[in-house]
Amino acid sequence: MPGIIFRLLLGLCLLAAPLAARAVLLGVTVQGINGELKENVEKQLGIVQVIKDDRIPDSHVAWLHSRAPEQIREALAPFGYYRVKVDASLEETPEGLEATYRINPGPPVKVIVRDLVLKGPGGSDAALSSALASFPLRKGDVLDHRKYESGKREIQRLLAERGYFDAEMTEHAVKVDPDALSAEIHLHFDTGPRYRLGPVQFDGAQFPAEFMQRFVQFDRGEPYDQSTLLALQKTLLDTDYFASVNVNAVRDSAQGLEVPVRVTVSPNKRNIYSAGVGYGTDTGARVQGAVERRWVNRRGHRLRVEAQVGERKSGVDAQYGIPVHRGNVQQYALGASYKDEQSDTVDSRGAELSVSQVARWRGWDRVIALKALVERFKLRTGAQPDALKGTQNATVLYPVARLSKTRSNDPVVPTRGWELQAYVRGGLDSLLSDTSFAQLGAGAKLILPAWGRDRILLRADAATTWADKFERLPPSLRYFAGGDYSVRGYDYQSLAPTNDQGTVIGGKYLLVGSAEYEHMFTEHWGMALFSDAGNAFSNTRFNPEVGTGVGLRWRSPVGMVRVDVASAVTQPGNPLQLHVVIGPDL
Repeated sequence: MPGIIFRLLLGLCLLAAPLAARAVLLGVTVQGINGELKENVEKQLGIVQVIKDDRIPDSHVAWLHSRAPEQIREALAPFGYYRVKVDASLEETPEGLEATYRINPGPPVKVIVRDLVLKGPGGSDAALSSALASFPLRKGDVLDHRKYESGKREIQRLLAERGYFDAEMTEHAVKVDPDALSAEIHLHFDTGPRYRLGPVQFDGAQFPAEFMQRFVQFDRGEPYDQSTLLALQKTLLDTDYFASVNVNAVRDSAQGLEVPVRVTVSPNKRNIYSAGVGYGTDTGARVQGAVERRWVNRRGHRLRVEAQVGERKSGVDAQYGIPVHRGNVQQYALGASYKDEQSDTVDSRGAELSVSQVARWRGWDRVIALKALVERFKLRTGAQPDALKGTQNATVLYPVARLSKTRSNDPVVPTRGWELQAYVRGGLDSLLSDTSFAQLGAGAKLILPAWGRDRILLRADAATTWADKFERLPPSLRYFAGGDYSVRGYDYQSLAPTNDQGTVIGGKYLLVGSAEYEHMFTEHWGMALFSDAGNAFSNTRFNPEVGTGVGLRWRSPVGMVRVDVASAVTQPGNPLQLHVVIGPDL
């Protein structure tokens, strides 16, 4: 009998449940606060979750409404507001319920005590002291618990990164007095000893251990620093020998305070093959291919051979690299190349041998090389002066030093970035050169974001030459302007001094600048307006030629495709020139 009564009562409850009064909550209004305070309150309010949910009975809405004031106070406390007053109302309308919360946050609590202490050996660590000094809450600041937590985490992170693995927080507390509107911050650390870097073990490498040890740029026993291990990881990845690199400090195997380092690598593909076709107004149509052997032997030597066959430019280039990784020096390289270039200005064929050193210098890429160039050339338009009749030969042996640096937020189509480069080179007629000469040049590119997806692109190049016998310099060491990457609106290498017969012979100096505004209609298509100016010249008189125009832009997977129509503003009749370029901006 009791069981029957229980089941009867249960059935009546189930029948009555659907009949419970329901009224849809139409909305929740929060007044009196704005910004992140309001956002956090709305995130914490449980009643917000049932807006327009017709499955929730009004009794549950009323219960959520009764909890709202306390939830609002909890949501504002992390921002330093502890005297919060809430005027809450839940009104019934013919359409449903409306909840409104009028909030007076009151005056905020401010920090009156900032007690930050570092005890132990790390107390004299400049990096830790700097982190403590820059703790985001100071005396007089409004108490913000988020800043307190982020500051605490930053110190803990730095302790771990600098090898204080036994560090402890001996005191961490925020004492709030809502009546006095004051707060005390007490944060004490005992750093414990600083661990040191131990032996480095390599696993998975295709090279012997003694070769891998070349990449380790720290000594055993140095104070532990996570940035040192990250630098080792970056160095190994930059070699391109490895597909992946993991560098870990094995703290569980520490001997005393010395932590061994384990580096696990996986080899990259040994050979790279590439091929492609392209077109540029300066070079015409071209087919190119390359093969690279990332490592030739167990000493990590490299070989790259690249060939190009084009309408106006053809050639082959081979580079044999010998890694060093001693100090800032990365490798030595032996190079050999042959180039055949035919333009409206010059017909040139040249062979070059080089030996170079590649290194990093104060954040810059530095190349120091010795080059031997033999070039056979003929200036193709007009008659030659007596000293240059017909085909000529030029031989130069010269050292060159080059610095370059590039930064961008995207390697293909950056919206912000820059590139700087500079070089100096020269030769002596007493050392296997046909003439003594010296050259200095520099170039810069700057990309800035504009409205929306638009960009501003700026470019400048300048160079100067001193030569005992300028006419004996091969064309590849003279300066010309005009073309895709110079002054658009003019043929490739058409701007330079001429002789008495009107033959373009190249100049001693170069000065070119460009400004461009690029507007994108969609993510991939856009247009550009540009103006270029400059010239190559051989005396103090500089007469810049100006080209302006409009271009079509397509952001392709391999970089920007540019189709430009430019007008030679300073030429009679303002003739038009088409320029087509495919490739990255930097």
